[in-house]
Amino acid sequence: MKLPVGEGEWLELAMRCGFGVKAMAAVLEICERMLRRGFRLEVKERLWEWLRRKRMEWARRWLKDGRRVGEVAGRLGYGSVSAFCRAYRRCWARSPGEERERAR
Repeated sequence: MKLPVGEGEWLELAMRCGFGVKAMAAVLEICERMLRRGFRLEVKERLWEWLRRKRMEWARRWLKDGRRVGEVAGRLGYGSVSAFCRAYRRCWARSPGEERERAR
């Protein structure tokens, strides 16, 4: 299978795979190293940095839409709600609950 082209195709793949590198590599039938290398050549950014940024952008969007914190954490591939909350706070300097409240 060929690698996605453009950020839109990469985002579609990442969302389908729960933002997991291992799952993305499996779908493309390549090793994780080749995935990271191909991504860097195409997008000019490290895969893990891009995935982290995209996860937080979608998290913020979904929380502002009123989705529950647990639902957002699950859709973005976090192993636990607390791991998601820590990552969210590190990125945006407020909790996911505070983000939902601000959107109301």
